[in-house]
Amino acid sequence: MFDALANPLLWFVGLVVAPFLIAKADRWRKSATTALKARQQTQQQWWDKERMPEELRGARLFMNEEDIRAFEPVPLHGRVDQVFETRNGVLVPVDTKTRKYFRVYDSDIIQLSVYRLILEKMYGNRHTVSQHGYIRAVVMSKHGKENIRYLRVRLLSEGEIVELWQQYKALKTGKRKRSCSCAGALH
Repeated sequence: MFDALANPLLWFVGLVVAPFLIAKADRWRKSATTALKARQQTQQQWWDKERMPEELRGARLFMNEEDIRAFEPVPLHGRVDQVFETRNGVLVPVDTKTRKYFRVYDSDIIQLSVYRLILEKMYGNRHTVSQHGYIRAVVMSKHGKENIRYLRVRLLSEGEIVELWQQYKALKTGKRKRSCSCAGALH
């Protein structure tokens, strides 16, 4: 008796339910493919707008908006915008600046150089840290459109950073007199 009922039930499942399940699975596959294509298109639009250097395009985001610090050779700290790990395992610091013009200031180079030195102290035994970094300069057009360029900069050495830190300390403690041409307007 069970065999007689089981066969029609199996036939019913095979003829009615299976096509329904196949159609559902096909709809899910198409929806997943469409979503993947949309993500790829969005990513491509971002790449086109961002104009990221080739070395960073294939890199992995290693750090994003993180506080970092080191105590040797001098106490340093900062909040790095991004650090990318290239395909070769090299860490490259990036700092974003909104500007009127595509320009790099000495202070930008010092800031990225401090980040490089801290990264070397934090990760130098596991990673190589690049001797260059990027200022991601964002300039708004007259029509409100963002124009982005990555400006590559050579970073200062550990010795140069230590020298700047010592000069800063000497100014703060009064061991060195301030000398400027701004007549006090900038401080």
